Amino acid sequence: MRLSPTAVWRAHLRGLTKHPTGAPDTVARTAVYGLPVLAAVLAFLLEAKLRQAGVLLAGASLLAGTLLASFGQLATLRGKVSDRLEVRRVALDALDETTAHVLMAVYAAVLLAATLGAATSLSAGAVGGVAAAVALGLAAWLLLLVLLVVPRLYQAYTYAFDVNPDLDGYQAGPRPQQRS
Repeated sequence: MRLSPTAVWRAHLRGLTKHPTGAPDTVARTAVYGLPVLAAVLAFLLEAKLRQAGVLLAGASLLAGTLLASFGQLATLRGKVSDRLEVRRVALDALDETTAHVLMAVYAAVLLAATLGAATSLSAGAVGGVAAAVALGLAAWLLLLVLLVVPRLYQAYTYAFDVNPDLDGYQAGPRPQQRS
């Protein structure tokens, strides 16, 4: 179905697994989904109000566009990297996983912008109640998705472009095997 986000969501969840076993990464899934729910519940219970909701709306809208542009860059990068025979499959897998996370972040940004757009148009002042709680939960989800993308992008970069092991950041100090 054209409007269904199911395929993207499934790919995103598959990215939140322990490789190579394929077992769910419960820590990552709990963080990515549990923390935003906790933020929303706390915001509701503490009766949080968004006094400058328009600023968050503008940021979410801008981020949605930026994330869509980054999707195009990821697709181009994957095409270029996959043409190189020496590239390891793990680099392509990291790019594929990152792409799913980026597209989920687009959904989060669009949902946040829609929530804030509706809430600000219906309120005379600060946004509060359920709308504020939902917006803060979506903002937390979006933040976590963006934070999830960065390490995977870096991993893909280091594998795809054969970054010097002494500089890649995955191991403290120099590695035993030296490059020739």
